Amino acid sequence: MSEMMAAKKADPNDDMKDPQKIKNYAIENYHHFIVEFLDALCSKYEGTSSGDKFREQKLKYDMAITHNFNKADKASKKEELIQSFYDEMQPHFVAINNNDLGSIKNIPFCQKLGLAEVIENCDGDTRDAICEYLKNMIQATIMWSVYKNIPDRLLDSIGNAASKMENAKDKDLDIKQLSQNLMQDVNQQDIQNFALNMVQNPAALADLCNLAASSLKKSN
Repeated sequence: MSEMMAAKKADPNDDMKDPQKIKNYAIENYHHFIVEFLDALCSKYEGTSSGDKFREQKLKYDMAITHNFNKADKASKKEELIQSFYDEMQPHFVAINNNDLGSIKNIPFCQKLGLAEVIENCDGDTRDAICEYLKNMIQATIMWSVYKNIPDRLLDSIGNAASKMENAKDKDLDIKQLSQNLMQDVNQQDIQNFALNMVQNPAALADLCNLAASSLKKSN
């Protein structure tokens, strides 16, 4: 492959109707993109020192994740990797979404991957492809971050309400009754804790707003 191909999104499945499973979907989607990203970098820079570095990192990833048959350890490592990416990249989300990669060259993720030199010297098409992969990885980590901060019982209640709406979409739906049932089902302390976390954690609130904005764009 002479040119680095843009990222392709993983197809969502029926689990996306269950809010409890959305966090796991986000983790899997992130790892779908990181594998595609590494494969594309290896192909684009095959036969170069950068290509050797990318292949080395892909091998390490495969050993830690792809060929890890310890289910619990694999899940733990996946969560650690998405947490690390989020922590390092979160201050740069806006810049990356504006196709500005200048601020990320020295962060550990790029240094470890060997991406810094590529960002410095790549052509416009390659830079665009890198941005596309990173944007999709960011979107997955934002989804993961939002649902990670929602209490499980609150997610259960939201999921039940969503299922009722899905089942009744071709029938008359009593929104008022559904809202009353939802408020009866949810734990008020969970709502308060979630709201307090949004107030005390500006990054979590920003993630929630970004996810909402992304959903609105898709619905238009």
